[in-house]
Amino acid sequence: NRKAGKRTLVVRLGRQGAAHLILAALALAYLPLPLLPRGLGLPVVIAAFSAGSLPVALWQGWRLARGAADRPAAWESLSFWGIGLLMGTAGLQALAWLYQLGTG
Repeated sequence: NRKAGKRTLVVRLGRQGAAHLILAALALAYLPLPLLPRGLGLPVVIAAFSAGSLPVALWQGWRLARGAADRPAAWESLSFWGIGLLMGTAGLQALAWLYQLGTG
């Protein structure tokens, strides 16, 4: 992107800056989960199912913290598991809503 003259967020932040941004986003996504049922009225089952993807998020975060963003050989794997994390979490939340509808 830099060679093509693009000014994407990754180009502006650099690899390590973008990796730190992803780590912060993962933390912001998972740390409030225990508080959401009380604070915002999110059903407990939704928060619990959402937390099911936490092991993959921790693994991705661990890889990024250890410099995977600096290794071109890891880029495809980081992308694949990042998309997998997104889709897996969405699937878990959909299952939780279906469960909630069936038992509510």
